[in-house]
Amino acid sequence: MGNFDKAFAHFPNNPPVRQDRISDISELMSPTIQRVRGEFLDDTFLPKIHIAHKSMALSHSCIKLFPDYQHFAVYLDEENVRLIIVPTTVEDKIGLKFSNAKNGKVVPRLCTAKYFCQRLFGFMEWDPVAKYRILANYQEVGDRKVMLFSLRDALQVCSSVVDGEDGKKKRHTTINMPPEWEGTFGDTLDVLDKKSRVDFNSPLITVDHKTGEVIRLVSW
Repeated sequence: MGNFDKAFAHFPNNPPVRQDRISDISELMSPTIQRVRGEFLDDTFLPKIHIAHKSMALSHSCIKLFPDYQHFAVYLDEENVRLIIVPTTVEDKIGLKFSNAKNGKVVPRLCTAKYFCQRLFGFMEWDPVAKYRILANYQEVGDRKVMLFSLRDALQVCSSVVDGEDGKKKRHTTINMPPEWEGTFGDTLDVLDKKSRVDFNSPLITVDHKTGEVIRLVSW
């Protein structure tokens, strides 16, 4: 995997083409147009999920999208290689409590999900020592609200403790991006459309977080 320090080292040295204005919105669908990734900008406050080998956590920005929910069901879309997270009720046996109510607000909560996370790490061939971070794609489809997380777009976060110049221990973090990102600024709009398309009749997989039972759903 490449490092963010090398993120722009592989772009061709072509001079930009000047064009003062677009003639039609359809020009944005051109295969030469890329929407710049949020990770290349300032993604600090963008909704995202953090995944470790035995736990998961939604960011505060994700939680704020669902102020009336604390529990969410987590599904794996094998065909499109993405996670789909859907708000659910406390009675749902596959629901995880991703937030707590505090002073009238919801705040993120770390979820222990060792069965699911270990299977996910194996499925993606991820490094169990590292953590992974993925931006959310929030969708409203009819009366349903979901969050999509493209697993192919996961950033690998590696942390280590090193000795600082002052002799004190300091935590050093390295963020590695998918190798497919090198040489591009982002996806074209047609690719983004495919990534964000939701089919509620597609087969999905989840895991009972208490028993480890693999549950396959024909519809959800």
